[in-house]
Amino acid sequence: MPTENIFLHTDRSYYSLPDTIWLKAYLLSGLTHTFSTISGLIYVELISDRNNVVKRISMPAEIGLSWSQLALDKNLPDGYYTLRAYTNWMQNAGTDKFFTKRIYISNPATNKWLVNQHSHLSTEGKKSFETIDVTLKDYNGKEYGTDDVTWTFKAGDLTLDKTTVKTNADGSFTAKLSLPDTSKVKGPFNLIINGKLPSQNAVIPVLGDIDGVDLQFMPEGGYLIAGLPTKIGFKAIGTNGLAKDIEGYIIDNKRKNIVSFKSAHKGMGVFNLTPEKGETYTAIVANKTFALPLVSTSGINLQVVNTLGSDSVKISINSSIDLLNNQPLLLAGFVNDVPYYETSIIASGQKKTVSLSKDLFPSGIVHFTVFNSLGQPISERATFVDHSDRLIISAMPSKTAYHTRDSVFLAISMKSKIGDPISAGSLSVAVTDDGLVKQDSLENNIVSSMLLTSGLKGTIEDPAYYFSDAPSATTDIDLLLLTQGWVSYNWPEILQPGAQTKFTPEKGLILSGAVTTMADKPVVGGHVLVMISGKKVSIMMDTVTDANGRFAFKKLPKTDSLSFYIQARNEKNKKARLQVKVDQFTPAGGIKKALPGMPWYVNTKDNTAVKLAEDKLEFLKKQFLFEGNNLLDEVNIGNKKGIRGSRNLNGPGGADEVIDQSRIEAAGEITLLDFLLKNVRGMNMLDNKEGRSYRIRDKTVQFEVDGWLSDRFLIDDGGGPSSRYDQLTTALNGIKMKDILGIEVLTSSKYTNAYALMNSLDLSDKNSRDGAYIEITTRGGKGLSSNVSSDATDYKPVPITWPKQFYRPRYTASSVITDLRPTIHWEPQLATSKAGKTGTSFYAADKPGIYTVIIQGADLRGLVGFKRLKLSIIK
Repeated sequence: MPTENIFLHTDRSYYSLPDTIWLKAYLLSGLTHTFSTISGLIYVELISDRNNVVKRISMPAEIGLSWSQLALDKNLPDGYYTLRAYTNWMQNAGTDKFFTKRIYISNPATNKWLVNQHSHLSTEGKKSFETIDVTLKDYNGKEYGTDDVTWTFKAGDLTLDKTTVKTNADGSFTAKLSLPDTSKVKGPFNLIINGKLPSQNAVIPVLGDIDGVDLQFMPEGGYLIAGLPTKIGFKAIGTNGLAKDIEGYIIDNKRKNIVSFKSAHKGMGVFNLTPEKGETYTAIVANKTFALPLVSTSGINLQVVNTLGSDSVKISINSSIDLLNNQPLLLAGFVNDVPYYETSIIASGQKKTVSLSKDLFPSGIVHFTVFNSLGQPISERATFVDHSDRLIISAMPSKTAYHTRDSVFLAISMKSKIGDPISAGSLSVAVTDDGLVKQDSLENNIVSSMLLTSGLKGTIEDPAYYFSDAPSATTDIDLLLLTQGWVSYNWPEILQPGAQTKFTPEKGLILSGAVTTMADKPVVGGHVLVMISGKKVSIMMDTVTDANGRFAFKKLPKTDSLSFYIQARNEKNKKARLQVKVDQFTPAGGIKKALPGMPWYVNTKDNTAVKLAEDKLEFLKKQFLFEGNNLLDEVNIGNKKGIRGSRNLNGPGGADEVIDQSRIEAAGEITLLDFLLKNVRGMNMLDNKEGRSYRIRDKTVQFEVDGWLSDRFLIDDGGGPSSRYDQLTTALNGIKMKDILGIEVLTSSKYTNAYALMNSLDLSDKNSRDGAYIEITTRGGKGLSSNVSSDATDYKPVPITWPKQFYRPRYTASSVITDLRPTIHWEPQLATSKAGKTGTSFYAADKPGIYTVIIQGADLRGLVGFKRLKLSIIK
């Protein structure tokens, strides 16, 4: 099965609200790393550390490339988030293949404290305590002084303890926390500190066993087999989820010291052991014991020797004596699921060794596997082959140093390993101010992602380190592959391809589905009408179903949030008992909950985050002149506030009356219908010979809920207007005002014309003209209910976010407003010429300092490249 890999280049990894994440997506073939043509839609999700998807967008991809932006909600809480990207097709390979990136989002408007804290553990009888010493300061380092603060110890949303204390003169206090039984009370555990002001708050993760370690042992080849010399890798993880350096020793069941060990890099290390039959082995680390895997009496182990500078890889197959029965074995080497090497071996000797040229394999993780005569994998080992065949990206600034507000030009070139120019290469460029943004030189880049992390499970700390010039990087990458779980291969699929896939490729924004009878038989030649609404869009399209009863609408409007109302008729274009089934995207499942990371303001030694927080308020006042990339808190149209998430066809706030949260909150616990009758001027109920209806003065009211005409959620039972009234009354009484974000009332033709035009296309609507409309925006965004008639359905796809232009200031002599941008420049798409050249330009900001330039790229042949450089800005 062909696979895909995604890498997201973002402008940075640290954001301060309100802010925007700028994105470039490289969607590449998982087999060759060439641009993928399988999928045309990429889904990007922002996931909180509590495993909640707080935002999901889709990005259209053309020939494996896409760029867009993700605007951050100004009310997001401080903390770490995971940015995740995948295609629908990638779900067939599981979530381990998805791209993920940890980012931090701070909200300086809700926190203005810096916190120093130190923790220590103690026990009293059977109870365990964590004592946390805390000192509070402001951003300028001024001590909080003597005042009241309240600390709350919480497990998730459960409060375990709460106390108000008076701080000392230096702003310090101590909190002694009684740690719960984690088998009964689940975290995350946090100490929450609140002062008297809303901006005086802080969260400190409570980790419990601060000195604890999770230590795992991984024998090379997978097993400890009696009598076979074995290389054993180990990896130690601290309670904060990060690598922990350790040292210790191994004892047998007689407590005899067998061998000592010490981690070499990021908690990883290796030692050699020849296990004996009937023995058990235990590791001792800091007076704690950890069991090694049990010793098997029979088995086969695979050993790999991949020496730096050697042009070959030596592979040994070691068998226990009982398996020397001349059985045929198969040794195979795979890269990205593709077999590049295989050979048959007869188990006639206890050790069989082969030497393979590295030229047999492309750069990347080579997965060696031994199969038995039944085709079952019995021993596996991964190693890394590096031909250094990455793209060579060069960037030459036009000056050695620039003044503030200078125009900066970077001449960029892309070459192959042997110096040939690379044409039609795709590059993205991010420039950030080191004084406001700390760019991690060892974080994942397109090279480390495509060649390494996309094939491994779990968190890889500092992945770019393994491609650095560090003397031990090559040795350490072998340690990583010995100890880190890799993405499991689906052997039945690889060895016998052709299995059915659950998730299909999406070529772009396409509305497709099927029309069937109530007995699920396809309706051939059925008529399908779709009414499409969105921002400044109201159109109708129609088609007929094919021989399988399927339909598709491909040339859809390019706008970010579309809503579809699909209605079906039979082959004679007559109403019938039919079903409309839309092909809908099913989002991937949640991620493994991340261990709580320490907020930026706790024990911070890096003043870039502090500077960014200090500058943010002034930056927000001025940013619309410089970036134009963040939404204002409110959308003002004639002094009417916009409603967040509104589907108003005139744009948010385009109404005769806007009812916002302040009026809704003041209403208390009443139903939506009661609120409308009491608060919408002129609204009443009319009962005459034509039946009952809701009116605003002399106009019949049409209700639009989350962009859907309410009649589409009602059942046509032949009862006429009175039945419509009864169903509406029940539905509106079933919604509480706490579930409403806002209400917009439209009575004048200036605002109702757009609705009349749209709804006149609806075959079921008889009151579309000369009426009034009430646009209701709910928190759930799903309309009145799901009771849509069977021959029609509503569908709202994941919003497509089309790319916006990153604003580039053009300074004049009269420009006096201070420029405080953390991201100086973002260029998501540069294409190289036949000579392998391109370039980009931007203006420096107002503060002297150092800029970091990060360039990432890929080419048509499946090569990727990365470049980092610094620019000096002087006064």
